[in-house]
Amino acid sequence: MALLQEFYTGESYRFKVVDDLGLACLATTAVCVYHEKRWHSTVLEKRALVFATHHGSIVTDQEYQNCLDLNRRTSPRVFVQTLPNMAAGQVAACFGIRGEYYVLVQTSPDNATLENTAALTLAYGGADLCLTGWMEYTIEQELTVKMTIRYAHEKDQFVGSLASASIARS
Repeated sequence: MALLQEFYTGESYRFKVVDDLGLACLATTAVCVYHEKRWHSTVLEKRALVFATHHGSIVTDQEYQNCLDLNRRTSPRVFVQTLPNMAAGQVAACFGIRGEYYVLVQTSPDNATLENTAALTLAYGGADLCLTGWMEYTIEQELTVKMTIRYAHEKDQFVGSLASASIARS
């Protein structure tokens, strides 16, 4: 909660309109990079980020569409949150990711696909490390984020999850 508070009141990178999925990605990434010492010694251009999701910001998109259907006014900034790469862009802005960063849309948290994508990003994108994560915010309002970090050099590989959370929204 302190990390989320910092995103709203800190000196830099204040995001006034961030959906729950974006906040989860920001907070989980902050936890990962705080504990990952190598992250801080890697130059900005050598950092990469790959998220995967099934629903992405469909929930936010549905809320936006409902506002339009009911002839209620809504901010264009809310529409921006419906774009799948928005969360990746916010994380990149906060944590100095200047390598590749993007969101894949896939039907389930398929680790093999994420690992292959991270391997390609590391091999051809010029990155030394790649933070990967499955993020999901369903219509049933369940929020799930799982993060891992992968290195370009096999000897450095970290096995296991750096952070994982699942929250049922009320």
